[in-house]
Amino acid sequence: MSLLRWNRKRPTDAELSDELEAHLRMAVADRVERGESPEAARAAALREFGNLPLVREVAREQWGSRWMESLARDLKYAARQIRRSPGLAATVVLMLALGVGANTALFTVFRQVVLATLPVRDPQQLVLLSQKSGTDEGAWSTWGDQSLYFSYPAYEALRDRNHTLDGLAASAFSSVNLTTGTSSETGYAEYVTGNYFSVLGVRAALGRILDPGDDRFHAGSAVAVLSDQYWQSRFGSDPSILNRVLRINGIPFTVVGVVRYRGLSGEYVPSVFVPMAMQHAVMAGRDHQDDRLTDSLFYWITLTGRLKPGTSKTTAQAELNSIWLDWHRAQLPFLHIRGDFPKQWMRTRLTLRDGSHGLQFLESSVGDPLTVLFWMVALLLAIACSNVAILLLVKAGGRRRELAVQNALGASRWQLCRQALVEGLLLGSIGAAAGFFAGIATLRVVLGMIPETSPLKAALAPQLDWRVLLFTVCLGLGTSILFSLGPALAGIKTDPLEALQSGSRTVIGKGASWYGVLIAGEIAMSMALLVSAALVAFTLYQLRTVNLGFSTSHCFTFHVDASALGKQNAQVRNEYDAIEAALQRMPGVASVSYASMDFLSGDQGGGYITVPGYTENGIRALPNFDWITPDFFSVLQIPLLAGRNFTAQDSDTSQKVAIVDEDFVKLFFHGDRNAAFGGQLGLTTGPHAKTDIQIIGIVPDVLSVGVSRNAVGPMLYMPYAQSWNRPYSHTASFYLRSTAKPGQLEASIRAAVFEIDHDLPIVGLGTMQQKEDDSLFQQRLMAMLACAMAALALLMSSAGLYGVLSFAVSQRTPEIGIRMALGAGRAAVASMVLRRLSALFLAGLIVGAPLAWGASRILASLTQIKGNAAWLFAGCAFLMAVASLLAALLPLRRALTVDPVQALRAE
Repeated sequence: MSLLRWNRKRPTDAELSDELEAHLRMAVADRVERGESPEAARAAALREFGNLPLVREVAREQWGSRWMESLARDLKYAARQIRRSPGLAATVVLMLALGVGANTALFTVFRQVVLATLPVRDPQQLVLLSQKSGTDEGAWSTWGDQSLYFSYPAYEALRDRNHTLDGLAASAFSSVNLTTGTSSETGYAEYVTGNYFSVLGVRAALGRILDPGDDRFHAGSAVAVLSDQYWQSRFGSDPSILNRVLRINGIPFTVVGVVRYRGLSGEYVPSVFVPMAMQHAVMAGRDHQDDRLTDSLFYWITLTGRLKPGTSKTTAQAELNSIWLDWHRAQLPFLHIRGDFPKQWMRTRLTLRDGSHGLQFLESSVGDPLTVLFWMVALLLAIACSNVAILLLVKAGGRRRELAVQNALGASRWQLCRQALVEGLLLGSIGAAAGFFAGIATLRVVLGMIPETSPLKAALAPQLDWRVLLFTVCLGLGTSILFSLGPALAGIKTDPLEALQSGSRTVIGKGASWYGVLIAGEIAMSMALLVSAALVAFTLYQLRTVNLGFSTSHCFTFHVDASALGKQNAQVRNEYDAIEAALQRMPGVASVSYASMDFLSGDQGGGYITVPGYTENGIRALPNFDWITPDFFSVLQIPLLAGRNFTAQDSDTSQKVAIVDEDFVKLFFHGDRNAAFGGQLGLTTGPHAKTDIQIIGIVPDVLSVGVSRNAVGPMLYMPYAQSWNRPYSHTASFYLRSTAKPGQLEASIRAAVFEIDHDLPIVGLGTMQQKEDDSLFQQRLMAMLACAMAALALLMSSAGLYGVLSFAVSQRTPEIGIRMALGAGRAAVASMVLRRLSALFLAGLIVGAPLAWGASRILASLTQIKGNAAWLFAGCAFLMAVASLLAALLPLRRALTVDPVQALRAE
């Protein structure tokens, strides 16, 4: 009601005046009737009424609109003050925008990857089961931490016998081919038990979820639930998706529901969820596809449980450990026992981990870099707030006389504080609003820098985290308000006469120590950011100059998996050979080859082998396997150091052969090439292992997994033609050396593969140089963000230093004038300014050196910098010194051009 009256202020004031005038006329008329003269009657009536303007003010306050009028006046006054100093106001807004925007964007990414909890019911009640065993026997199909994986029979025992969990669910995932109509693509499928969604507390957004009836042992229902992300991106959130058929690896599944849930892992976001009992159909042709639900030594599923209300994690862990040991003991008669295997088999322990964040595969790979960036951007925010404080203190220092005059003219302390509060609030609000848009822009830039092939791309949402935004906005507003209000309070306590005579002062004032502390802090934090950015950038430079061991120039690649479509090995072999022949016929293609390993993708695979005469010495040998076609080394230009290459005669019926790298020779043959050449090995272990593979060649080491990996372990290359009798999937990464333009060649490749098999998805089609760049995106992104933050910190600290020195020169102008009038030269004046600069810089450098050293130690393991990188420290200190000198040039010039006569006249 008061706001409405305030909006109608003019008519209401007129009504109030008319009403008061009417009462006055009535009083005068009453006195005239009693015999008084009109003049005397009016004078008496006015004495009775009192001060009419005061009556109007009291009445207006009773209406509640006075505070709105005062606020409006204060806002107008604040706007005038901002217009009087547009440069300073723009700088404050810019600092707040950069600090708020960068922090909001980077912390949003950090929270989504590291701190985000699963979007399920009561995630704090979830636990992940982890096991540690004394034996590594058996087969493994794992992603990430191997201790999180169990066999299906172990899951059944833990699920059925425990009394402390309110449900135990199992899940596993793998890449699959998804086909709808004539369109085919690659995605991830998560195989889940029938109780999976109910244990997690996930409801269907459309249709229904999977239930135990869909997950009957080896007789599961061919039904699927889509993730909302896949439903939106592939089907445009079409509600008619229910009961439609989706082919998963060639097997038809009926879509029965959609869930707003993206699996336990932030890195591998599933497109579909299918019953675990259907894995044997979906994974036809994959390794151990017949044994997964019965093999006690095949580890491939993760277990997620929900604690019963009132049950502690310790109690549940004790009970599950008892069940775990009992199950291990019961399995002994059914296992192949040899040596000390029973003792190792029983040396096992089960633990419960916090399950509220899921599996956190993504956090394990990028968590450390994001943590470093988080602390760097926090330092940037601290520098921004410090700079805002300095600028507002400088501005307030120049308004001491104005505040004193207002106080002397009758302005109350509350009015002066309110003016300062509104001005700080207005500046902070504008800066916070600008920070919101800066945060959106920064987040989009960061997400745009992430390649489409990175799991981080699918895991991040483009929306700002409102909690982070609220925190940073409040921090920026608080800084602006505090350092606007503080000087006002100090100015109120100043004696007006002292403030008006302060022109003769030759010091900045009582707040001089604050300037020094804030500037020293800025320089120290800027040094830490500069050194960190230099270390990260230097690491990226080192990685860019690493020799991969093979050539990425004019080389194209893509990945396919025909075996995932359920085809027999003969069909897969014919298909791959047909693709190779079709690619070879393309114009501009010099050579073509395919292999099982996808170079520079971050993936690797291998197994235990047997080499006669090799002793483990406590470390089991686990080389990487790559099955290749004869032209593989020539396509990637990997030289042969000894022996011969594979040929078409190395078939599945001929002598089994292999080519090894130098790491292999160093590990298994103590670096003796002569001993390695012609040596034997076997792909199995144990006392009866066959060593029927002969080493026929040696090649150099290559960085096949990724540019940032220093070592990938020994490599073992074998002919792809000798792999067709393996009980594993047969994926193929094709490599082409061509001089054709990328766009034209990629279109031709897609057309050729589609003509051979229109259901076969193509993954990662592009140049090897692009894959090399993508494998370094994490280091490149970190280097770019770190350098950007360091540059902003350098700019902010320079701006703060400029503000302090400018204010110092303006305050000491009379002193400088007197000194120059008494004969002081320009050198003496310059020395006075530079001494102030040197004191501030050295104070910041003294504090910043240990801070930068600590930051470099934290980054050491991440950036792989050797030594203490002393020259980087020196370079950053020199850069900081140059920036400080540049910031001092304008104040120094102003001091040197002071006219003594004008300075003394102003005094």
